[in-house]
Amino acid sequence: MVWVVGIGIALFLLFTFPKQMGVVILLLVVGACLLFGGLYIAEQQRDAEYRKREESITLSASFDVVRCSTEFPIFISIRNGYTETIQALTFDLEGYREGFSSPIYRGVAYKSDRIIAPGETHTACWTQPPLDYGAQEIPPAGLIWRASYSYATFESQP
Repeated sequence: MVWVVGIGIALFLLFTFPKQMGVVILLLVVGACLLFGGLYIAEQQRDAEYRKREESITLSASFDVVRCSTEFPIFISIRNGYTETIQALTFDLEGYREGFSSPIYRGVAYKSDRIIAPGETHTACWTQPPLDYGAQEIPPAGLIWRASYSYATFESQP
């Protein structure tokens, strides 16, 4: 109800003092444009920094019972190419047949709490993920394995 009174007062002032109210309205519009423009630019910079961090993390996965055991046959390498230390990393792990886009094995939200300094690489052996829903079991040795970055916690978050 108060906003109706506010609109009434604004209309009265607009018709009574058109030049002065035109200047006030113009200043309000310019101020709002500057405010929202600044917020947009800040958000774009935050997004660019996030993408830079995301692109700096490199993961690779392979089935390797030479370096790993049969209990933990998936060899995963995590490289921190960013300028800050990774505190924790969450990733997904999938096994694909050659020439196919649907995974046979799929594991989501694997978490490594290994602290990885800038420029360092951490390697570890992980358990094989479960079969994806509806997939037929295929020996994991002949599959293409992919580890994909999900989320990382750095020393200082943007």
